[in-house]
Amino acid sequence: MTAIAEAAQRALLRPMPRSIGSFGFAARYVSATHEALVGGDLYEAIGTPGGVRIIVGDARGKGLDAVQMAATVLAGFRHAAVREPSLTALATDLDNVVTSVSGDEDFVTAVLAEFRDDHSVTLVNCGHPPPMLLARADSGRVMDTGEPEPPLGLRPAPNLVTHHLPEGARLLFYTDGLVETRDRDGAFFPLTERAAALRTGSLEDALDGLLAQLADHVEHQITDDVALVLVERQPSHDELGVDHRS
Repeated sequence: MTAIAEAAQRALLRPMPRSIGSFGFAARYVSATHEALVGGDLYEAIGTPGGVRIIVGDARGKGLDAVQMAATVLAGFRHAAVREPSLTALATDLDNVVTSVSGDEDFVTAVLAEFRDDHSVTLVNCGHPPPMLLARADSGRVMDTGEPEPPLGLRPAPNLVTHHLPEGARLLFYTDGLVETRDRDGAFFPLTERAAALRTGSLEDALDGLLAQLADHVEHQITDDVALVLVERQPSHDELGVDHRS
């Protein structure tokens, strides 16, 4: 059943586009060790008329039930991301989707983001770990996503928080398997201390390096699924010195 659930989950997570508009993307999904059941980690990125919208989330529970819930949320996101006028409307739509199919104890933590051509990002957080900003001026810091709200399925009242992204800034989205994994002494993975390595190299190499550090931390015994999405603000034509008049 674990193998079936893992295969189903991998089929749901479409390859992340390398770039949409002025933003680059990379994603990784790592399954837990065979002693643990796979969970409902999910991610997606879609270009819309209002900007690039992404979701990173985690359905409560393990196994096929969690994978099925993740599939429902992804289907809802793919449909509503290009239709809803704002992230708050999108979050409300997804909350209704989860509520319509969930049991009393089911929910999905999720963070939604909208990246626009003015180099801003707007965030809505429904009970999920906030993303981490990696800019040239600092090694990494957790981004403000406003007052904490309940997960999808528990009637959140979504808040919009908008930030400017400096040139070359990177934004790491992740599920709780990254920060709640413990080593043999009970210590959590120190993401803030390790995040500086995400500032350099390609997006793909940066995520591979972070996962290698996580594997070393837990001696290759990862006990929860981990989903990662790394986004980079790429230089515009003007910043590259391109003359649009030519």
